[in-house]
Amino acid sequence: MCIRDSPTELHVHVFAGADGRFTLYEDDGETTAYRDGAFVLSRFEQRWSDKSVRLSLAAAAGDRALLPDGRHIHLHLHGLAAPDEVTLLADGQTRPVAFSYDAGSETVHLAPLAPDGAGVQLALSAVGPLLSRRDRTAETGLRLLRAFRLDAAVKGFLALRLNELPGRPERLADFGVDLTPGQVRALLEVTQGVGAHVTRDDSGPLLLLWNNDERPGFIHHLAEIRPLKWYVPERYRSSSGVVPRFMALRTETREWRLTADYFGQARYEATGD
Repeated sequence: MCIRDSPTELHVHVFAGADGRFTLYEDDGETTAYRDGAFVLSRFEQRWSDKSVRLSLAAAAGDRALLPDGRHIHLHLHGLAAPDEVTLLADGQTRPVAFSYDAGSETVHLAPLAPDGAGVQLALSAVGPLLSRRDRTAETGLRLLRAFRLDAAVKGFLALRLNELPGRPERLADFGVDLTPGQVRALLEVTQGVGAHVTRDDSGPLLLLWNNDERPGFIHHLAEIRPLKWYVPERYRSSSGVVPRFMALRTETREWRLTADYFGQARYEATGD
């Protein structure tokens, strides 16, 4: 992120379930001064337990002059039950933090923080379980159906069948004529807990696949050509089979094709540059 685009109001969304961390990088966005250390790093970390969550915003490292004046950080924590208490530890002192709770989206919105580059620690706690375990499959499916361009009668019939779909993807096959391939894939991703996505980082393409319940009908195939390999058996590389709970694949060249088969009803395809 460059400083000319750096927001004074920074909204950070935190999702429940696992420990994690990330570092926000900012520079002036115009010069090569970053090569001489003219950049600033802000590290965020989250640690979860059944009845509490701790969020750490480390002191900004680097050239703090690059931070926008008067920046406020808005924290939104998704997938939680209502906490009983939220506290902030800063400068060796602990104080309560105001918050609001949206029961419909199960989201905690904290009052804006103005750490001015200093480090702070937040703690949310509850007497009972803090993490929400509500199954959102049906409601997410209904949101998809409302957004689909689809005959109203078909939408109504599909809505009645949504609760039957988890673990039984074949129940969606009846609608293969009415639904577009994209609609079929979207419903299967939501109801079966599977998916495929290609993103990119500094190391190049990153191919992500997940199959939360390890369902046997979700299959992948990755084919890749390594043209610099003169020995033909080494030139071709592939990976295939049932997708495990999670897998991340790296490609060695730009010439590759990923295919994910959604229970024989839909396909996802992506290729290299």
